[in-house]
Amino acid sequence: MMKDLIEAYIIEVGRQLPSQGREDVQKEIRSLLEDALEDRSRESGQAVDDAMKVAVLKEFGAPDQVAANYGAVNYLVGPKLYPAFLQVAKIVLPIIAVLALIGMGIRLGQLGQPGYAAGGLVKMLEIGWEAILGLGTSVIQVFGTLALIFAILERTLPRVEQKDEKTWDPHTLEKVEGPDQVGFGEPVFEIVIGLLLLAFLNLYARYLGAGYNAEGGWVLGFADQNGWVMLPALTEQFFRFVPLMNVAILAEIGLNLVLLRKRAWTPATRWLNIGIHVLRIGIVVAMLVGPSLLALDAQMLIDSGGFTAETVEVVMNLLSQMLRWVLIVVIILSGVEIAKTVWRLLRK
Repeated sequence: MMKDLIEAYIIEVGRQLPSQGREDVQKEIRSLLEDALEDRSRESGQAVDDAMKVAVLKEFGAPDQVAANYGAVNYLVGPKLYPAFLQVAKIVLPIIAVLALIGMGIRLGQLGQPGYAAGGLVKMLEIGWEAILGLGTSVIQVFGTLALIFAILERTLPRVEQKDEKTWDPHTLEKVEGPDQVGFGEPVFEIVIGLLLLAFLNLYARYLGAGYNAEGGWVLGFADQNGWVMLPALTEQFFRFVPLMNVAILAEIGLNLVLLRKRAWTPATRWLNIGIHVLRIGIVVAMLVGPSLLALDAQMLIDSGGFTAETVEVVMNLLSQMLRWVLIVVIILSGVEIAKTVWRLLRK
């Protein structure tokens, strides 16, 4: 049985609208379409059929054009990319907040230790205020970077996706929920995550670490080199894997660009997806069985006077276990993706 084109049309328009007011807009569109079909049926003396629905939908226009009519025309991130932008922000920004809280917790834990400034309510408030300012700065920088990336995509990808209103075919809505059909948001989301990973691995990873100064102050993350003794977080062993990780990330970005053009999975793209995940598993397994990837030296942390031996042991064990479990989760997720892709290939 042919999928109801009217409902598919309304769903597709709604997917490209902000959640606030979406239901009201969908109700309005449904009412307009029903009225148009009723008028056409009465004028022609025929019952409503799929041919009549197709004609009415063509007059209304493509879903993205209708959605644009219900939103701002001049936008930085448009309705097609906004869901992916929101999804990336919801993942990246909480991570920044968690890292800021961890850094603040470590600084608060150092109060009163030998070689560190005496504690007290004033010092605690000072540390908290500095953490809030640092978090605000990081959030603004990351949010601005995401907005820039999506603004660039907004002005390039729509040229591939945009269809002429006269040639738009409502029958394409029948494929929206097909197993091989590719939506717009997921590939864009993976492209942005890939670009962020490439930027981190190749521009910032070497500067990630812990730093302390002569006054006993400590900072985690990307410390100012002036007046700070920096302890890198990652070993050279980690950076030997960066070229291979770049290949895997670039291959995945390329795959998602192809999916954005074709809007459907093919056997070739599924096999490419399997190859990318196999490469990713190989890289991660090599990381797990090889030498340590953490470069932080426990003895140097103790000698700096900012940490006790017990604190260093807890912190080092926590970081090692976190890194290990992150790598294990990557293997599990890639394995699941390979199994799902193989199953879909076998079914076809």
